[in-house]
Amino acid sequence: MTKPNVDLNQIIVDTLRLEVHPSVVFKLGADLITDDLQALVELIKNSYDADAKVVRVKIDTHALFDPITGEPLDEWNEVAGEKDRLAPLRGSITVVDDGCGMDLDAIRRGWLTVSLSDKLRMKAVGETTSGGRTPLGDKGLGRLGAQRLGETLRLTTKTRYGWPLQVSLPWARFAGADNLSSIPLDVIQLEADGASEGTEVVIQGLRRPSYWSNHGSDDLQRGLASLVSPYKGVSGTEIYLTINGIQIDLREKAAAILDSAPVSYDMIFDGSTLNITARFSTEYLRPSKGAEGIAEFERLIQPDNGFAFSEWLLKDFPDKQAPHGVMLGDDKHFLTSRVAIGWNEVRGVELGDGDPVNPGPFSGKVSSVPLDRDTRSVFDKKAEYKSFTRDILGIKVYRDGFGIRMDDDWLGLGAQWSSASSYYTLRPANTLGYISISARDNSALEETTNREAFADTPAYRNFKALLEAWLHYTTQVQGFLGRKYVQYRQDQTKKRANVEPEATTPKTLILSVSSQIDDTHRLAREATMAKSSINRIVITVNDLEASRQDAQRTVFADPVMDAAVTTAVSRIKQAAEEAEQLMGKLDDLLSAQESMRARLELLQGQVALTQQQMEDAWESVALGLSAETLSHEVLQISERLRAKSAQITTYLQNLSGSSKLRV
Repeated sequence: MTKPNVDLNQIIVDTLRLEVHPSVVFKLGADLITDDLQALVELIKNSYDADAKVVRVKIDTHALFDPITGEPLDEWNEVAGEKDRLAPLRGSITVVDDGCGMDLDAIRRGWLTVSLSDKLRMKAVGETTSGGRTPLGDKGLGRLGAQRLGETLRLTTKTRYGWPLQVSLPWARFAGADNLSSIPLDVIQLEADGASEGTEVVIQGLRRPSYWSNHGSDDLQRGLASLVSPYKGVSGTEIYLTINGIQIDLREKAAAILDSAPVSYDMIFDGSTLNITARFSTEYLRPSKGAEGIAEFERLIQPDNGFAFSEWLLKDFPDKQAPHGVMLGDDKHFLTSRVAIGWNEVRGVELGDGDPVNPGPFSGKVSSVPLDRDTRSVFDKKAEYKSFTRDILGIKVYRDGFGIRMDDDWLGLGAQWSSASSYYTLRPANTLGYISISARDNSALEETTNREAFADTPAYRNFKALLEAWLHYTTQVQGFLGRKYVQYRQDQTKKRANVEPEATTPKTLILSVSSQIDDTHRLAREATMAKSSINRIVITVNDLEASRQDAQRTVFADPVMDAAVTTAVSRIKQAAEEAEQLMGKLDDLLSAQESMRARLELLQGQVALTQQQMEDAWESVALGLSAETLSHEVLQISERLRAKSAQITTYLQNLSGSSKLRV
């Protein structure tokens, strides 16, 4: 390598250093942090990385603070004597944890040196914290995002054996400085107060107090659910959030909705096999509307909690095992299903050194919930239930309990529902749940810099392919149960109608009805022949009436016999009149049956035409399914080609840049 020519006689005027203007920090905070809620969550992640078991967040949008000392103010009146003073700081955010705290070196290197993070080194070598956690942060987003929340930040921290330390960051002073290092920051040692280890971050002078004061808004509820897991058992840190004295607790409500879901899926991927357990309550079969369908459900399923249907469903399969792993459940979930999916059953798997690129083990729980159900144990009103459910809809991804913001329908439930051949599929409008990953086990799943999505890598594409295999299974098993329930209803209807099982095709049903019409027509004709018998009965009754009248005129008349004969004659005449009326209706029936026979013949022709049309349609469907499969494979290939092209382009650009440096 050629050494540069150095003139030893040159005079060095000054020695300069590369400086950073404060605007860079503010720009990074604005670009890397999506909104105020994301900035707050980044602070909570710092507490998680410090092994905190409990994090308490308190937001007060009404409190006032002295702009110089930060002390609370009871009130502020802009009177003549106070006009010259600085306006008070309004609103505060306080984050307190019971983590390990920071010493002076950790404050210097971890908080006051931008983008210098020991967490990145720990991740690279697989090192964990003393509490066994793999750090979530590594980019310094916590301190960068804090400046967008308020005007000042005060950090107070204490390690187990050290003294409490405190440092304040007045962001306004940095904004007017030429460079970051020109603003001195004093680290103050406080008196020992007996407090245990931990850290407190206080932000005063909220830039957007209205964002937080509207704590009941759908946007804030939805944002919280997407960034901090509302599901129990996911996060290793308990987080308590209070806004203006009102505690925001999503977990109890979210758990109640999942527990009451008619359909739920638990999935565990152990690194080689995706194990899926599905649970179905009888409510899955209840129609959402239609009085007739609901009445059938209440008659066929509700009385025995679906036991008769489940017995019918499983009786034709060996060892009581239905397709798709369906089996008998318990009192709450009358049916369950279990299946294991290996890599060889997953479409579009990408390989590395001959093996699938592994995203690492993960777990998840997804449920399909009705929006018209009122969970009385938690929600006071049906409208509250519907509103909360809508806020947390979607399948979220949480890393150690903290959300990774994804597209609303990143798994394509909407596309599946609109194109699926079965009506019984998961729909984006009523599906919610989570996929749980960790920093330790899923380091191959890399997040983008702004925490908005995953980087498009082979590991992520295989991760998504596994979940698409699960999604395909849900379509198969739900379609199976839905179709079998329709068949069960039809079988029960046939039993009530006394129709033999083999007489179930449209053709045989039409022939059966036609035969019954012939039998009825024959019986009706025979019945009309009874008219002459009725006429003879009427003549006989008239003769009896005349004989009774003659007997009354003799000396041997018997009053008791006369009354009995009179009653009998009256009853016989009434019966004869009713019989004549029925005979008249039989004539109408014969005429109606002739019309019905003509309609049956017309129906038979229409059924034949429909069957032909269905055969033509199935041919088109088969062609469409083949085209869909082909298009899916083409899409997978094109995605892989796009990824490879991007890698090659990056490699060539780096190669070109390196060549220029060497020239």
